[in-house]
Amino acid sequence: MTVRRPDVPRQLYRDLLPEAGHRCPIPACGAVVVEVAHIIPWRQVRRHDFANMIALCPTCHARFDRGDIDRASMRAYKSALTGPGADRFRLVDAYRGLQTALDAWVSSINAYVIWDLTDDSHEANDTLLAECSELADRSWNAAEALGRAASADTADAGESVCSSVQAWADDVIAGRWPDSSSAPDEHPDPLRGLDPLHRAVCGDVSLRPDVLPMSLDEWSL
Repeated sequence: MTVRRPDVPRQLYRDLLPEAGHRCPIPACGAVVVEVAHIIPWRQVRRHDFANMIALCPTCHARFDRGDIDRASMRAYKSALTGPGADRFRLVDAYRGLQTALDAWVSSINAYVIWDLTDDSHEANDTLLAECSELADRSWNAAEALGRAASADTADAGESVCSSVQAWADDVIAGRWPDSSSAPDEHPDPLRGLDPLHRAVCGDVSLRPDVLPMSLDEWSL
């Protein structure tokens, strides 16, 4: 009986592509358009497993399937990703972690803004304040984690984004914004620093900015 091969889980894609730095890990290649392959064929193992899978460009994937690249070599390429490839993985993973944390933090601040505009009690919402505080801590911790994996310029860019969001959160919670006297440009997009951060991260991993996902939606493969 033919067993239908299940789709590769999205999370596995999200782990395998950063492991290789979003590049084909074969040294003579390095192409940035990648897909995933099983080192021991799926028909033999009947499962999708991180340790048995590797990101490859379509050309090298086809060469591997034809036997032009043998399995021992492919295992060596996978093993090599624990070196420089692992550094790229940690950096890209830390960047995605900061993106996720910032997205949640900004959403919690927006929730407080909506409550403040619609509630007439003028009493602090302790639940929303606690959530904002918790997500602020998470974002700053994520920025520190990125800084440990990245260059000094990238670390500074991550802290700059957090500082921008922090300034906005402080004004919102202190009641300085929004109010009837707020200028339209008093608080520009608090995430405006994401573009220079993205470019700094891409510089660290030697990728074009259009190759590495910048928004969380783009991580959904």
